[in-house]
Amino acid sequence: NGEPYFRLLEKKVLLQCAARTNTVIALGGGTLIDLENRITIKKTGILIYLSTGPQTIWDRVKSTDKRPLLRNSDGSLVGEDDAIRHLEQLLKVRRDGYHSADLTVTTDDKSIDEVQALILKYISDKVHGEE
Repeated sequence: NGEPYFRLLEKKVLLQCAARTNTVIALGGGTLIDLENRITIKKTGILIYLSTGPQTIWDRVKSTDKRPLLRNSDGSLVGEDDAIRHLEQLLKVRRDGYHSADLTVTTDDKSIDEVQALILKYISDKVHGEE
């Protein structure tokens, strides 16, 4: 039903999930475009942005068919140059939301274990008042 409909459903589900405690919610990249979503997240938890450059994003998603914003109208995958330009534009549009994060972790050059360790340290420091 298109992206606007998707964003309405996303907001509804976010409100339901944000009512939970001790829960990790993995947001889609566009969730933070909506100011109300950002307010909900900031009121109910810690916002962590896993920052990744356009080339790394492309390398990670080009083999999946689950990225509609990187597909042509016929369903075929866009070319790499077009994808990189599109990803750069998406990151620019989403920048304000991403910059509202409590913690930003650049993931391009880190392993999953390294990213996890940084996040856990931040949360532990926050809980113990060592910010």
